[in-house]
Amino acid sequence: MSARFVIVIVILIALPATTGNAHDEQALKQRYDNFVQSLDHRSLAKDYPGAVRNLDSSDPKKQIVGIKTLAATEEVKAIPWIVPFLDSEDRHVRIQAGLSLNAIVATHQLKRRDMSQPEKVVILPPGPGDIDLKPMSWVILKMLQKPDDGNTHAYAANMIGYLGLQELEGDLRKLLDSRHPAVTTAARRAIEMIDVESPDVGDSRQSANVYKTAFGSIRVALIPDKREIMVGEPVSLSFVVRNLSDNDLLGPGRDSPSFSVRN
Repeated sequence: MSARFVIVIVILIALPATTGNAHDEQALKQRYDNFVQSLDHRSLAKDYPGAVRNLDSSDPKKQIVGIKTLAATEEVKAIPWIVPFLDSEDRHVRIQAGLSLNAIVATHQLKRRDMSQPEKVVILPPGPGDIDLKPMSWVILKMLQKPDDGNTHAYAANMIGYLGLQELEGDLRKLLDSRHPAVTTAARRAIEMIDVESPDVGDSRQSANVYKTAFGSIRVALIPDKREIMVGEPVSLSFVVRNLSDNDLLGPGRDSPSFSVRN
């Protein structure tokens, strides 16, 4: 055995594991609870009593309306109201909750987008007076632990990218093996956003276009027959939440969203 071969082995053994995904969930939960306590989230019950009544309803359709209403406020205070619905027994409610959390996080983070780098999405660190949403990592981790429905994991990956949660890199890389293109696309883009070298997982025209719709502010036009997404000038992501119907989320007879993309 040559000396060079021995040195290579030693170096490989000495390298630290960087893609492990062991997390202190108790500590993450405590940080999230502290984050919630710092918010005056109960004030939304006074400002939007109808939405809260819908959330308290046993009717999934009313719950979805309530979630959409609070998400459209773009208020961080809406997060604690929406998170419990990630565990709803109704699939439509769960997906709407994930979509809405993703929209709130994206809208909040994009206010700090570094516009000096327009070719990519770079989020600047929170400044004085800014709310740090990184305690959302506990919520995101719980979303990643749910079955891969083609939606929830994609929303989780999006939020990892926007929040720069490098500690969840290992979880992101697992999503690259998803059977759902929306999930693998979101995972690839999130890996790029957290400044971790992305593996060679393809670079198709369709994937590049999907990046544009999954990240950044977008103008969306849904064409029911062809189920296409038109990408245009930036608008608030709450536009998407307010205007997507249940069929837009799932599509009649579909297990998960299936959209094509046009520029």
